[in-house]
Order: sequence, then structure tokens, then C-alpha cells
Amino acid sequence: MPDWVQSFDVYLEVPESDIVISGYDIEFNVRKTADIEADYADIIIWNLTEDIYKQLILKNQLIYLYTKFGSEESKLLFTGYLDKNHITRKRTAVVKTNNESAPPDVVTSIKLVESRTAYDNSYINIDYREDVSAEQIINDCISALGLGNVIINSKIPEKIYSTYKAKGKPHCILAQICESLELDVLIQGGIVIIGTQELNHSEEDIMGFNLMNALEPQYQNSDEALIICSYTPEVLPNNSIRCDFSDLSGVFRVLEVVSSGNNFDTAGTTNIVIGLNQ
Repeated sequence: MPDWVQSFDVYLEVPESDIVISGYDIEFNVRKTADIEADYADIIIWNLTEDIYKQLILKNQLIYLYTKFGSEESKLLFTGYLDKNHITRKRTAVVKTNNESAPPDVVTSIKLVESRTAYDNSYINIDYREDVSAEQIINDCISALGLGNVIINSKIPEKIYSTYKAKGKPHCILAQICESLELDVLIQGGIVIIGTQELNHSEEDIMGFNLMNALEPQYQNSDEALIICSYTPEVLPNNSIRCDFSDLSGVFRVLEVVSSGNNFDTAGTTNIVIGLNQ
């Protein structure tokens, strides 16, 4: 984990409008889950200029949330679209200290929802009249989704179709092809993840936790436990993590991840819910 003495930066990018929201106080709470509910990010920005605010809400466009420790590379925490029902902009009350008035802050609150709305409306129509590999069809489906971020954790098995017609929603065709290859596919936060359950439990891909950066687990019920640790954006739902606590050890599947923090007070924490019987 990074040294907490390092500076911690939080910023937003909106490539379509050439907007970078950096240098502002920003707070975030990001929830990612393995269930069918949409992932989301609640974000608060202090004193965002009126001009940038108007550009931000002008149209439906992908927004990227990044975090960065010191001189390390930026890490993409979330990608999503504005939820138009959860946008507020308010001025705080004037605060008087020693008979002097501090200017009010302008607090902008937004909610991003995962980019499912984009890929649900995407479409593919390719008629492969000659031999085509499953890997080629997978790549074409990913291109049609237009999400841009892909993680392939396993070698794609060799399979050739003499002909194939890919017509319809690309995420549905992608799921069908991957299922025939015994691969799992997950689209989460604008990222396409393809792999196998076996690979998720390989030594190099299992994430480990120890008492230096994680508290003893809290048991939600007989099926789930909550691990609270320092900010760890690398963890995703459906990851496998190795735990070595006094009363819990082994490899467990991640069901939910909630990361929260800000760039003006604390880098934050990550809450990880694991399945005990999976």
C-alpha cells in the first residue's frame, strides 16, 4: 500500500468535452457489486466553476474518475454517466469567525452510474461468411460495445466457426461465445473482464490481506463477511482474495467493494464484502 504521507489526488476527465476537473476538493463514494444492481459513484466537488459545471451537465457523456498517490500512475476508479436525477448545486451558509465572514462554498453533488446505458443500446451486424475464430468474434463484439477498457485474464481457446452471423446486442453475443468457451465475462464500470473461475484462483491473481492494512473481518451473516482496509482500488467484485486472519483464512470471492475518500483530508478506505460459502 502507498505511504499515507504521499499526496493523494482525485480528478475527473470528460474526453468528449475535453474537460479535466482537477485542483478542486473532491470527495467520492464508489460502490461496485457482483449482483445485477448498477454500480455507482457519488461525487462531491467544492467550488467548481459555473462554466465547467454547465459543460459537465450539458449532455450525456462518459465521465472518468481517477485517483493518484504522489508520483505514482493514476488509477481509473470508475467510469459512468451522470444520473440526471441526482445532480445538486448549493451554496453553503456564510461562516463568521472573529467578526470576519468567510465566503460561502459552492457544493456540487453528482452521481455517476455504470455505462450499461451505453452498451445496452449498442449494436453489431457482421456476417462472417468464411472461417472465423471465436477470438475474432469476441474482439469485434468488444469493439462494438465501445467501452475501451478490456481485461482478458485467460488465453482464449482456439475455436473456428465455418460461418457465423453476429447480429444484435454485442454484450449478448459476447456472453454466448464466452459461455461456449467456458469463459466468464463481466462488464463492470466500463471495463470488460474475460477469464475463468479457475484462473481467478491461480496463485498470481489472488490478492492477499494482512493485519497491517486490514481490520479483523466483521460477519454480516453466516454467508458474508466485511473487511475494512486502507484504500485499495485494485479490488473488484468476483476477484478472489486470500485472507489470513485469526479466525478467517482461505480464498474467498469478492461480492461487493465500496471505496470512499477525498483529496483534502484522508485518502480513504475500501470496504470489501466476501462470500464465505463460494
